[in-house]
Amino acid sequence: MMRYIGLIVCLFIIIGAISHVGFNYYNDILSFSFVAGGSLGYGLLKDKKDKFIINCGNGAVYFGWFGT
Repeated sequence: MMRYIGLIVCLFIIIGAISHVGFNYYNDILSFSFVAGGSLGYGLLKDKKDKFIINCGNGAVYFGWFGT
């Protein structure tokens, strides 16, 4: 149950940010490609097939920091 409440809170924060600044400023394809590519590359670089998804998540966080 707490997982669903957390998901709803996160979605409200994202929707609030989009409605505040506008979709054109919030949607940035270059930032998305930077984070998505870095995530995939980091997951492949770690070379652990059993933890690929976890490593992709960590890579997305790292490249999200780099992109800001």
